[in-house]
Formats: sequence, structure tokens, C-alpha cells
Amino acid sequence: MSAMPARPGSPPSPSPQDEYEDLLSLWSDLESALSVLLAQPLRVQDFPLKLRQFDAWLQDLVEHDIDAALYLMFQLASTSTVGYSASHALVCGTLCHIMAPSCRFPPASATAWCTPRSP
Repeated sequence: MSAMPARPGSPPSPSPQDEYEDLLSLWSDLESALSVLLAQPLRVQDFPLKLRQFDAWLQDLVEHDIDAALYLMFQLASTSTVGYSASHALVCGTLCHIMAPSCRFPPASATAWCTPRSP
């Protein structure tokens, strides 16, 4: 049985299972892309910009649903095949975005994890 449209002519709302699978796919895509980025950062044109774009993608996923973000992030981290670096970066970035407001850190603190440091 499919979900009923909210109003005539509108598409049906996704089922909870479909929404979960869509979010899991987005998190998995982010993790895979981040893995490629972190594997050879010196080969990435404008690495700092790319990293900030990935952070914006992460922020969008976290803001969509914090509970789902925590669940899916840890689920991916425990089953990841892309490597420790990308999984660890996602865990740290997600926790920074979730905890910064409740710790009353300035907004820039939540994105400090993706700010390149000079050697």
C-alpha cells in the first residue's frame, strides 16, 4: 500500500523505510567522497574549498535530523569499508556540529575541524 498524497496531485510522502534508505545512501556517499578527498589531498585542486563543501554537506545532513545523523554516522563507522580516516572525520565533524550549540561555542567552532592548518 502506498502513502496517500497530502493533497491531490502532490507526490506521496516517502515511507519511513524509504527515507531511512535515502539518508543512509547520502551518508554513505559523503563518507565515500570524503575518503577519496582525504586519500590524496595534495592532488585535490583547492583542497580547503573542497573540504568546506564537504562540511556544508555534513551540516545539511545533521540539520535534517540529529537523531538520524547520530544513528547513521555510528552505523557507518562500524561497518565502513572506506577506511579509518574518513569514518573518523565524519564522527568528529558530526559531533562538533551537534555539540557546539549546546556547549555555547561560537558557530565557527563547529567548522574548525575542516579548517586547514599551516605546517
